[in-house]
Amino acid sequence: MQSLKKFNQLLYFSLRRFLSLSFILASMIFMVRIYEFFIISALYHYPLGSFVNLMIGLKFDAILYLRLSALLMLPYLIIAFFSPKAGKIFFIVFSLLFVFCDMMLLQYFSSSRVPLGADLLGYSMSEIIHTVQVSGELDFSPFIMIALYFALMIWIFKKHIYYRIQPWGMAVLTFLMFASLLPLNLFRPQPSNYSNEFSMFLATNKLNFFAESVTNHYLNQGKIYDEEYTFKTNVVSSSINPFNY
Repeated sequence: MQSLKKFNQLLYFSLRRFLSLSFILASMIFMVRIYEFFIISALYHYPLGSFVNLMIGLKFDAILYLRLSALLMLPYLIIAFFSPKAGKIFFIVFSLLFVFCDMMLLQYFSSSRVPLGADLLGYSMSEIIHTVQVSGELDFSPFIMIALYFALMIWIFKKHIYYRIQPWGMAVLTFLMFASLLPLNLFRPQPSNYSNEFSMFLATNKLNFFAESVTNHYLNQGKIYDEEYTFKTNVVSSSINPFNY
């Protein structure tokens, strides 16, 4: 009985530490969107009116945060059960890796004007570099800012003080994390809400798009969906949309 009580206590405190750390992951993801607001949009000359779609994208950034947290939760709890320090290192490493991928995918999108999806599987590294270069927008200054940003995030992780989240708050947040994994249309941009592909892709979280695209690619054995993208003003069929997997 005592061992069961101790197990429950360890699990409870490990989950609370995880949720506390996850708030830093959330802030990192939202900071990427703010970076796109003020830096990327100016450097890569986003068209007028892009701000509204970027604001809408905060919803899909929140969904990415919930999904990544759901994926990290179980392995973190297993590791932290034996070593809280190792669990924290695990969370930091994978959080930084996910956010780095998100930022690199954003860089690709800002240069090419289309998000990278399962089409990556058919590209070589030289072809990806060539795609970015022919856009004429290759700029290394954002990479310096990315390096500084990650240095700041590592410092914040090291100085992090765990929050005392209430049990009801833990239950709600945990439920939302796992609910975000459901394949609902609510969790992805709907073409009918946008005037064109670029507007929709602005709102889309690029890491979310990439993960869903690759997943759908393998689930459908490399076949492309035969659905249509119906926007506010026009229809784009999947036959001319190579990024719809």
